[in-house]
Amino acid sequence: MLVPLFGKYFLMALGVLHRFATEIKPSKLDLDNTSGRNEIMYKYFFILLLFQKTIFASNVLTGVVVDIQNQTPIEGVNITSGEEGTTSNSDGKFEIKPLLLLGAIGHQLFLLLPILFSVFVVISLKHIKKVLIKFKLPSEKTLFLLAFFIPTFIGFFLISPVYWVKLNWMMPSYITGTIIAGMYITKKLIKAQLMIAIIFHLAVASQVLFYFVPIKSDDTWVGWKALGEKVEEISKNDPEAFIFSMDGYKTSAQLRFFTSKTVFAQNVIQEPALQFDYLDDDMEDHRGRNAFYIDSDKRNKNNEKLGSLPVKIKPYFKSYIELNPIIINEGTSKERKFWVFYCKNYQPKK
Repeated sequence: MLVPLFGKYFLMALGVLHRFATEIKPSKLDLDNTSGRNEIMYKYFFILLLFQKTIFASNVLTGVVVDIQNQTPIEGVNITSGEEGTTSNSDGKFEIKPLLLLGAIGHQLFLLLPILFSVFVVISLKHIKKVLIKFKLPSEKTLFLLAFFIPTFIGFFLISPVYWVKLNWMMPSYITGTIIAGMYITKKLIKAQLMIAIIFHLAVASQVLFYFVPIKSDDTWVGWKALGEKVEEISKNDPEAFIFSMDGYKTSAQLRFFTSKTVFAQNVIQEPALQFDYLDDDMEDHRGRNAFYIDSDKRNKNNEKLGSLPVKIKPYFKSYIELNPIIINEGTSKERKFWVFYCKNYQPKK
């Protein structure tokens, strides 16, 4: 399946490139002067650049298809999976999730604000339509800018229904995208963008300073240092026990930063663990040790215990005891809650 798929897209790309090449063949240019020679060299340079990007995209596509067929994640990409019980784990399964696309649109609206984001979308669709339907390249200067804008901006939107695209991944396209937008945007729209930006930045600054709206997520700056202090205190009951969490990577990364303890993530149950897969930790070395499992309760509706250790973790420990949850900044808008389990006798699978 992979070879026909690769060949299909590769040959389609070559067909498009050939169509472009016929539009700039030397017979249409005056090669007796410097400007004519420069023009053909310039346009062929960008055809080669487009060809290089086509090869790259074909290779990436082939890799993605292999991973989808084998139900394994691409290394270094945080693949968002559904929640299992009350713990959201990266299980490496590929699914098409429209909500991920909506999330990508949302965080780009957040960064670019509505007017500039809309201009980006309009100019992208305009030039893509011109190339695919009319087989017509834009001017050299515009083509140069588009070569560094569209592959990143549109490319990440295309994969967003499958991957959770981080909000900063598209930022390299902002520079050339803004320059292109400057060719089309009116003074009226610029004034509106500036007014929206001022209001938006004042609102964000107020949230940072006064924290008016609780953030029901781990993507917050609140509570991590206090969590580290609480975990250090709890771990005094068993100083040799290691710490782990399985809500992606955020809690484990923060605990590794704010504590002096040994901290792991999904690698405890032998699942892909992002950066924790590259820290040279052999889990077999920790066989027989006890552990504290820390899990963030993002909803935080009450101060009750969870009641049971997640099913995926149970086979890796002989027994467990649930401790009282950690509550930080109780009774305020900054309140956060973490479930705590004391797991005994770690048994990694061979």
